[in-house]
Amino acid sequence: MNILKRISAIFVNAGIDSKKFAVIFILSFSGSFMMLFYTPLDIYLNNPTVFVVGWRLLLPHMLVFFALGLSLMVIALIILCVLLKVLLGDRFTDILLLGVLGGLLSAYVQTLFLNSGMIAEAGASPSYSAFTPANIINLVIWAVIALLPIGVWVCMKAAKKNFKVNKAIALIALVIFGMQAVGLVATAASTELPPGLEDEANRYVSFDYALRLSEDENIIVFVFDRLDVRLMRETFSEYPHLKDNLYGFTHFENNVSEFFDTLPSMVSMLTQVYYAEGQTLADYWEEAWAKHNVIDTLREHGFVSNLYLDRWSTVGGLSDFESRSDNIRDVPDGFRISLSTRNFASITARLSLGRISPYLLKNFFLDPVTMGFGYQLVSPAYDMPDVQPSSLWGFYDELFLEFVKQNEFSADVEDRVFTLIHLNGAHMFGRGSPTSGIAQNFEILGHFVDNMRELGVFDSSTIIVLGDHGYYGLGMPETVSLFIKPAGGSGALVTDTTSEMSNRYFAASLLQIAGLPHEQLGFSFFDILQGAPAPARTMYRLTGWAQALEDYGIRGYMSLLGTYEISGYAGDYENWVFIPNE
Repeated sequence: MNILKRISAIFVNAGIDSKKFAVIFILSFSGSFMMLFYTPLDIYLNNPTVFVVGWRLLLPHMLVFFALGLSLMVIALIILCVLLKVLLGDRFTDILLLGVLGGLLSAYVQTLFLNSGMIAEAGASPSYSAFTPANIINLVIWAVIALLPIGVWVCMKAAKKNFKVNKAIALIALVIFGMQAVGLVATAASTELPPGLEDEANRYVSFDYALRLSEDENIIVFVFDRLDVRLMRETFSEYPHLKDNLYGFTHFENNVSEFFDTLPSMVSMLTQVYYAEGQTLADYWEEAWAKHNVIDTLREHGFVSNLYLDRWSTVGGLSDFESRSDNIRDVPDGFRISLSTRNFASITARLSLGRISPYLLKNFFLDPVTMGFGYQLVSPAYDMPDVQPSSLWGFYDELFLEFVKQNEFSADVEDRVFTLIHLNGAHMFGRGSPTSGIAQNFEILGHFVDNMRELGVFDSSTIIVLGDHGYYGLGMPETVSLFIKPAGGSGALVTDTTSEMSNRYFAASLLQIAGLPHEQLGFSFFDILQGAPAPARTMYRLTGWAQALEDYGIRGYMSLLGTYEISGYAGDYENWVFIPNE
């Protein structure tokens, strides 16, 4: 108590009485809570999969930074108030605190009402154009609200009316804090969170198994994200040497995916389970991966399988596919996951400032936050270069390429091998051009081809390269590249623009390659090549997939807007017929 009295006496002697100190503390508490706790936690709750780790790992850091921020803000405001009081007088301390309150109020209004035009903040690349009318209006509103408390104070002074500054500041700051706290609790209570990386830290997906081949038979599948035919042509034009690695391949340019995005393209292609209207992403994953699928059939007939899948769009976690994948290892002793304190502070500060700032400033804060920022938060206390990141971000392909370069291939697996590797492809997220991303993926393919030839297993192996969806989106015909090198395939790369292919035929094709009956899964690629009458191909147009990814659980839904039926050459939009969903 004596210490508190002495501290209080120091403040009083400096002109900061107990009432002013209470106002400073309440204002600092509300501001620090908004900036360092409410905003980052709210962003996390609405984008949990992007953060990679779970709330139990994030929360202690948020609390520590909130406490530090509160302390620093209190000290800074006290120092400024003392200086202003000594140099300019009491009224300027009121102006300072009213200005801070105005900034707090404006930031909260921006967050609550004026961010409706924002795309997903966590890890997104915002595209606000400078000095557009909407952005200028947003800035004006932000500034007017920020100056409003000072404006009211000036008007009250001019009217010679009593304006209790301390009470007004404390009341408004407490109301803002209370509204944020209630909103945060409501969001947390209604959000189903996926497991964090640390929750699965006892098991991990190993790159090492991708390099283990069979002398008997291999089916190697590469899925390159956004492998659009037009973009593939551009890539070949820029990097013509890539064709040298495609000996024995045929490039099918008249191929389509079934969806315009990775979700649910990859899930339906692998599980043959289609998204049902009104399902959450979590429910869809659970249903799809619980059912028997083509991978199970291959395993039942003597194949080992190695799956490299994206946890953000294809699976909810290792539990969805670990019973089907032989490339999952137990972690060594001493393994643990922790947060990088420095990166956590930088990234969460940028996310918070980006969210509370007017549009014209958002790019400044958010641009350095890449789509893969979740892995920048993680500081694993181990050295395991064969770990596959569970989400496909910009550096995923680079990690795998380096691993392929630095490690040896082998052909000592006794069983037949099925390996599927999903790579980032044209999704470079600021790390290069789409064509450079595709070229990097084909460099990885080239290493596989060279090593398979050296090991003598290239001729007996089937290699498939396909895109999960196109690049350009709606508004133009979207054709997706498909490359097939069958066992025994030889000769220079051949281009086929007529065969009417679809990713829908992928699962049946795997069974046919393995010498198994495939009719129960419908047409295969090879049925079409052997003259089977090609049916009209279908593409489903869904909306809300981004929200489904972000919300993950009970709030994220996709809706079917309609289907396209495609006959003939898919590169001609006149061959696309849209049938709205009724």
